[in-house]
Amino acid sequence: MLTPEQIEELNRFDRLIQDWAKKFGLDCYPQEFDIIDSEKMAELMTSGNLPTTFNHWSYGRDFEAIKTAWRLNRANLPMEVVYNANPSRGYICGTDPFVVMLLVMAHVYGHNDFFKNNFWLLQGRKDMLGFMADAARRFKRYEDTYGVEAVEKTLTAALALQWNIEPFRLERHDFQEQIEAKILETRAKAKKDQKTLDLKKLRTDLEKQIPFEPDRDIIGFLKDVSPTLEDWQRDILAVVRERAHYLFPNFRTKTMNEGWAVYWHENIMDELIKAKLISNADRDIYMDTQSKVLADWMVAQNPYWLGREIWKHIIKKHGLKKAFDVRANYRDIEFVEEFLEDELIRQLKLYIYERYEDHIDGQDVYVYEIADKNPKRVRERIVDSLKKIPDAPVIRVTRSNFNKEGELLLLHDFNEEQEELDPEHLAKTLEHVYHLWGKPVWLQTREINLRSSSGFASILYGYDGIRHNKLLI
Repeated sequence: MLTPEQIEELNRFDRLIQDWAKKFGLDCYPQEFDIIDSEKMAELMTSGNLPTTFNHWSYGRDFEAIKTAWRLNRANLPMEVVYNANPSRGYICGTDPFVVMLLVMAHVYGHNDFFKNNFWLLQGRKDMLGFMADAARRFKRYEDTYGVEAVEKTLTAALALQWNIEPFRLERHDFQEQIEAKILETRAKAKKDQKTLDLKKLRTDLEKQIPFEPDRDIIGFLKDVSPTLEDWQRDILAVVRERAHYLFPNFRTKTMNEGWAVYWHENIMDELIKAKLISNADRDIYMDTQSKVLADWMVAQNPYWLGREIWKHIIKKHGLKKAFDVRANYRDIEFVEEFLEDELIRQLKLYIYERYEDHIDGQDVYVYEIADKNPKRVRERIVDSLKKIPDAPVIRVTRSNFNKEGELLLLHDFNEEQEELDPEHLAKTLEHVYHLWGKPVWLQTREINLRSSSGFASILYGYDGIRHNKLLI
């Protein structure tokens, strides 16, 4: 790790980097840095993307997988982790070369500016690190009181549903308020029609109609309405849901955010090089690291490279003022739709590839070939991929009194995605929802059926705590 002299030198460069960030027009939260080792960096990548969080078996599994891949040189650890908080918190790997740490600090200030000024990232709470530390302490008390197995089972179910939220909408429906409004409306109509009204029966009937419209926020619905959850379980669901709302905007702005950070760290590092504050040897290390940051990814689009290229295009064509406006108001989908223009797609040589299996020199290999160069279809393919991050199907709660037995009915929005649900994941998800609802759970979806005139078949999957059911409807 670093000596006191090296830490002081980092602090000196931090002040210089901050000065250049301000000169370039970046508007940042106060920034804090922690110097950590590579093992701690791997731990951060597997702790639910937050430095302080609750215990869960999946974190240990993922930590061992990442650590093993890194030690066998099959994967690289990130050079930094930074959190959207006020003050912002960044983690730097102290075993990296000194110049790489400078790159990382400059990169972090790009993220910091994006966190503070992008509308969508302003939706999350800025005290998330403290919030999660408090939650971790509560969850530990729950383990002591109710048992590790009981807490883990509820937490596993909650994590399985963490992305089944209403994106960018943290507030929940107030079902009691809706019920009271419907009662007032019904009473006024009954009075006008001179009819008597059984208010107790009306209230009971309305409670059985919840939700009054399909509810995409499954984890929020279960937290509010489940007839069987105890308070500590509702708290677990509330924390997992809050964390998901904090993380979700990061997924939907990743290309913009990473590209913005790369663009500004390049500019800041160029100034340090011009001022001869970085030696030629360190400059070579920086350039080598930069080439790795921007390198092609074999199976996906590199958001660092693509985002940086689009930002450069915006600044060249529309000016820096327009770039700051885009940074403040856009998400990845709109960013790509509007500014990844046909000309830029051709310039960057972006194509749609198809993969097929082949047998070459006695080995089975995957071969990639260009299938389509049409800029419009390339852009659409990239946008479609951005819509699926994080990868969770659109499913809504439609009825909480299905079969008039308090059973829960979910509806998969097949029309939006045109993709069948994975059978194994579907079955496990129904089991998790059953654990949180306490009564039979059903999910309606569609599957491809070429024998049908429509080409599809409507299927109802169910789980009652003992067996799984599949009905053609």
